[in-house]
Amino acid sequence: MYDGIKLKCLSSMLLELTIQDFALIANLKISFGPGLNILSGETGAGKSIIIQAIQLVLGGRGGPHLVRTGKEEARIEAYFEYPEDSRVAQKLTDMGIDKDEALIIRRTVSRTGKGRVFINGTAATLQMAAQLATELISIAGQHEYQILLRPQNHLFLLDAFGGLTYLRLGVQKDYRKWQELREQRRQLIEQQNTAAARKDLLTFQLQEIRKANLRIGEEEELIQEKSLLASAEKLREWAQRAYDLLYASSGAATEKLSESRTLGQSLAGIDSSLAPLVESLDAAFFQVEDIALRLRDYLQKINSDPGRLETLEDRLQELSRLKKKYDGDTQKILALSAEMEQELAGIEERQEELAGIDASAARAEEEVIRRALDLSAKRKAAATQLAEAVCRELESLHMPRTRFMVDFSPLKEEVRDILSENGIDEVQFLIAPNIGEDLKPLAQIASGGELSRITLALKSVLAERDGVETTIFDEVDAGIGGAVAEVLGRKLGDLAGRHQVICITHLPQIACFADRHYGVDKVQKGSRTETIVKELSGEERVEEIARMLGGVEISEKTRAHAREMIERRRR
Repeated sequence: MYDGIKLKCLSSMLLELTIQDFALIANLKISFGPGLNILSGETGAGKSIIIQAIQLVLGGRGGPHLVRTGKEEARIEAYFEYPEDSRVAQKLTDMGIDKDEALIIRRTVSRTGKGRVFINGTAATLQMAAQLATELISIAGQHEYQILLRPQNHLFLLDAFGGLTYLRLGVQKDYRKWQELREQRRQLIEQQNTAAARKDLLTFQLQEIRKANLRIGEEEELIQEKSLLASAEKLREWAQRAYDLLYASSGAATEKLSESRTLGQSLAGIDSSLAPLVESLDAAFFQVEDIALRLRDYLQKINSDPGRLETLEDRLQELSRLKKKYDGDTQKILALSAEMEQELAGIEERQEELAGIDASAARAEEEVIRRALDLSAKRKAAATQLAEAVCRELESLHMPRTRFMVDFSPLKEEVRDILSENGIDEVQFLIAPNIGEDLKPLAQIASGGELSRITLALKSVLAERDGVETTIFDEVDAGIGGAVAEVLGRKLGDLAGRHQVICITHLPQIACFADRHYGVDKVQKGSRTETIVKELSGEERVEEIARMLGGVEISEKTRAHAREMIERRRR
């Protein structure tokens, strides 16, 4: 229960709208019902403000200018019923919002420009409210007339009629995937073009480093060897002299030590206390002899080869050049070469990746073209059905023998070149309201009255397909009157037999078909102007329709005419 309204849950429906401090509305609550809900009143009374409030609560644009003067915040709340198995219920589940026995969307707009949205008491976003709106309400007003006149929107209307929107969304998804692959391919090719020169440089540098056969510590070893080679003669001279003094020359140290050993042994033979001295002389002899022999071996190893020195100098110059070129020592150059190898491997991997993307892009292109062609064929079949259905509706709206056609632009290029996320088709609604006229674009031929009827015809046709249960018509009666207005009223009544319809009208021929009639008025309360809405019944409704018939001065004859219209509608 919600303020006495019991939910039937047979179809989605707007049951109640609460508006506070919004534009000229101070505090307003309207309870709508099934069937045809009519809003009428003088021009400027604020009827369109109510529609604007509905649009706002369902994700439309708002701003601080909508807040009633002297107030800090505007608040709008819409209360809907919906079936448990509806798309509304599914979307609520997808959004993670608790499903209640009803749907309540509340929106606030503050004077600072900030606003909030709540869905069943849960904080939400405008996008979430707008997503639900597509399943709840369809609004046909002056803005929608402009949409109808734009050929770029005709394709979406055709898809809605044919139940092809899901196919278009599938094409859109595949098309975007294909475009993403093409963009990846473009970027990879660009990288490959840039990497081509880089690859040549890396290959050359790696070959240079590998050919150098660098080894950590090699430079220090070479410097040491070079130093030895450069001092070879001096080393040989000094080592030879030391060898000679110790061993080879007459009177060498070993010779003197040998004589000292002999004397020491003789002394020890007489005085045994000198035995340790003899042992020390023996040790000294053998130690000096060992040093001498090692000097002899060293002399044999001293290399004074000029060719080797030149080789060492060349190698050291090569190492110095590489260090300067690559700005680092041997260890850093070797680490840099490892990075080069990885970068080269990455370039090779990108080539393999490019081949993979080429294959994926080809498959994606084939799939999106296949689906686009299938969608196009189904659109052409739906276009014929749409034209027939619209012509039938227009005939019932006093536009007999009107010709209506969905025109497909011929394919002048390859399918691949004209493919977009909406498929391969460009369509436009053509119409010939009068016999003998050629079919022309809707924007060139339709008058205000004709456009109102064409809009209603399309809405009536689409209402059978789109699943939206509530349709709002804002001034659908523009440019029409007389018998056509009555036909329009009947058509709205017929549509209201299948969907909840909320309609703003200035015509009594339409208002008399209302299942619920609301009078919108602008009144002065103190020093403020305020819009009020009242549900009319009995004589109040007679009085309002009489006003719509007769203007300011309402006669009994006018009231009688109003009663007759209401009664005729009942019958």
